[in-house]
Amino acid sequence: METHGVSTAQSGFLTALPLIATVFGATLGGVASDAVFRATESLALSRKGIAGVSLTLCAGLVYSAFFVADPTVAVLVISCGAFLAAVGGPCAHMVTMDMGGNNVASLFSTMNMIGNFGAGLMPCLR
Repeated sequence: METHGVSTAQSGFLTALPLIATVFGATLGGVASDAVFRATESLALSRKGIAGVSLTLCAGLVYSAFFVADPTVAVLVISCGAFLAAVGGPCAHMVTMDMGGNNVASLFSTMNMIGNFGAGLMPCLR
């Protein structure tokens, strides 16, 4: 609010926008993955293809937001990136379930633990 001179109401809206985009992106990601699988009968295309394209576009949008001066436009660009990142989320979960088979709970737990270790190490690497 202080850095970019936005109001409290606008700050609240800008804070909520990426979260709202994530909800819609995750929903669309599951629907899109199912639709591509029904059309192609290819698990690889429906999961890896959608995740690869959406996450690549997400990276480009989030990177480009660095160069936007207007805070509202920057958050809109970041929200579009968050939407695309969330589109790939259901695909990542499905690939993990495919890989895990009967051990999917252990695989998800291990992935979560490794992510927590990484998050804990980040302040140390700074």
